[in-house]
Amino acid sequence: PLVPSIRGEANKLEEHLRERKKYLIGELNIQPIWYPYGEHKEAYSVFFQQLCQDLGIRSEHFNYCLKSKMPYTKKVFHGRDNLIKEIHEIIHSGKKSIFLQGIGGIGKSETAKQYAKKYEKEYKNVLYLTYSSGLKELVCNSKTIEIENLKKYPDEKSDEFFRRKLELLKTMTNEKTLFIIDNFDVDTDPDLDDFLSGNYHVILTTRNSHPGYETKFVEAVKNWEDVLKIFTENYGRDITDNNDISCLKEIFSAIYNHTLAIELIAKQMAESSWNPQKMLEVLKAGNFITPLEESIPDEKRQELILKHICEIFDISGLNEAEEKIMMYLSLIGERGIPVTRFREWANLSSSETMKNLMNKRWVFNENEERYSQHPLVIEVVHSRLSPSVENCKEFLDNMAEFCYHAWYRNYQENVDVADNVLKVLDYFKSSLEDDVHNFSILASFLWQVGKFDESISCQKEVYYASLQKYGEKSIATGYVAKDLGGCYFNSGYLKESIEWYKKGLDFIKQASMEDNEDLAMAYEKVARCYTWEYGWDLGQDADKAKEKLDKAKNNFQIALEMRIRLRDALANGEKKKIFIKYGNYNLNIAQERIGESYMEMGRMYQVDGQYKEALEYAKKDEEIISKYNPKNISGLAYAYYDQGVCYYHLGLQEKVAGNEDTAMENWKLAVEKLKKALKQNLERRGDLAIDTIDNQEYLADTYQRISNEVGLMASDGYAKANNMAKKLMGENCLRSRTIGEKVRKVGEVKEFQEV
Repeated sequence: PLVPSIRGEANKLEEHLRERKKYLIGELNIQPIWYPYGEHKEAYSVFFQQLCQDLGIRSEHFNYCLKSKMPYTKKVFHGRDNLIKEIHEIIHSGKKSIFLQGIGGIGKSETAKQYAKKYEKEYKNVLYLTYSSGLKELVCNSKTIEIENLKKYPDEKSDEFFRRKLELLKTMTNEKTLFIIDNFDVDTDPDLDDFLSGNYHVILTTRNSHPGYETKFVEAVKNWEDVLKIFTENYGRDITDNNDISCLKEIFSAIYNHTLAIELIAKQMAESSWNPQKMLEVLKAGNFITPLEESIPDEKRQELILKHICEIFDISGLNEAEEKIMMYLSLIGERGIPVTRFREWANLSSSETMKNLMNKRWVFNENEERYSQHPLVIEVVHSRLSPSVENCKEFLDNMAEFCYHAWYRNYQENVDVADNVLKVLDYFKSSLEDDVHNFSILASFLWQVGKFDESISCQKEVYYASLQKYGEKSIATGYVAKDLGGCYFNSGYLKESIEWYKKGLDFIKQASMEDNEDLAMAYEKVARCYTWEYGWDLGQDADKAKEKLDKAKNNFQIALEMRIRLRDALANGEKKKIFIKYGNYNLNIAQERIGESYMEMGRMYQVDGQYKEALEYAKKDEEIISKYNPKNISGLAYAYYDQGVCYYHLGLQEKVAGNEDTAMENWKLAVEKLKKALKQNLERRGDLAIDTIDNQEYLADTYQRISNEVGLMASDGYAKANNMAKKLMGENCLRSRTIGEKVRKVGEVKEFQEV
């Protein structure tokens, strides 16, 4: 009787809730959970799920569904039948989990996939997951383990959600579910035993030893007929000649029948039309044939096999275009990169080159969605081709240009390549001074996809590289210092950003006092710093605050006047450059930068409480962007947001003056502008961004002011802003506590009104 059907209409549910409200809150101590507006169905579902758990009641109203799909398997697979049977016997003997241990490229991952395929009828769910930063992250990630109808509570910590989701997995699954955890190349994980305690089956592939756990060693295929099948089916023709067979045996003995090496040799032979005798002859000429000892340790065997794969690579006859692709792909990590993005960054006008590399097994195309390379192949490319800033310049330029224009792009498109950007920065960390321009752009890109600490850390490395190469009297070093300030600012560290913004202006001024956009922007950023300092000093030291406000106005005015002169010069046919070559500095961009000055000056007037003046500047900014670059959705979001903030505060001022109707008109305009801004902020920046959180909170503030009828919308808005703040800045951050207090007060008002 305590669990009404969630399939009823909302009013019926509300009626049930009202009848039991006093009992639920008073005696069971189940508190309300505020959910974002538009997610009421999910809110009811979570509420009653929690109620059932607290009361120990099994509810059939919640139909969780674990989503999965069978992993892709290779067509060529031989010599592992007995191993797969042994895995099956072990897993079904009560062990439930097993490690497949072996050197890289020997066939561990494919064996696990083929096991799933062979016993597909025994499993309702098969999940193939790649281990990265930990099992906790793997379980909590809804993209890796997706459970339909499961949502994280707004105030739920990551550890709590992990526990709840893992317990749910254990409850809703049994031996009919198989998890394959690939690349578990660590000695341990703090959550390993807990994860393995479920009734589901688990196969983990690893290069590391795990004493105390059931383990099967994946070794080279020893049966000659199976080895020959692996070769011939990759080669594309049968081998019957005794001399050819003898040659192959000599070749394969040198690589200890290593699966990946055999596949690569077969594919190189097929593409070059060589027979086994020719291949042996070529390999001998390169000192390839060095038989391995049976008792050689895995580590040494891996080293020698890598050496041999390098020699196979040397004779593969790749042309210049193919080598470029191999270098570019080796930079972006084992997980691979979206096909469309790589084709864009590598300037691939035709698919033929990539097809050739895939035919030779140097490149994989998983489900025609992502290009990738085997980890051993990546090592080979780094060893043989030595990717550098110089020979990867084209790729780095295109990548940086993409990142520079991330501002104008959908958030998810940017997130999809965030790991690739990190991998590139990591690879070139010892040679950042060779391309300060591009690496500074890549580092700044990271905060736009929520990787705030990485953005600051990488940009610092770029800064010190630039300082060492160019010194302080440099536009390059000044630009990087300014961008480092931006990394701090956009990560929520306002005070820490000030030092770097001021350094940026100082260095650029030392380099050149001629009118240029980089100098104008540096003045503008420092003016922003003085605006913050004015706000902090206000109420503490009036004279000091006024001094900071005057400095802010002066620096803003310098930036604005310089940008007007630059615009006029461009209009008269003069050419002007900026440090970032992808900026395409032209008359339209110059006009847009003037609008940016208006935006920043408007925010200064907001801090000073002059909202009418601030509103006029925000309107000027919107007018300029709409006219000269309407595709700048992020810039328009700023303009809408600033107008919304101004209308909100003008409404407060009218309220204090006793002008209720005028106040309401301003607040309705605020809602209109803030909603437009929020839609675009979510699209461009996502919910893990300071701008989005500010936007969401202001919208909730405005709803709270309008009327009691939209009180629920205010509650939802605060809850959502609070959730964003926790994800971005931590569970107990000051911002979250501040918003949480607003949530509490709204709840108290609603309770009072209902009573």
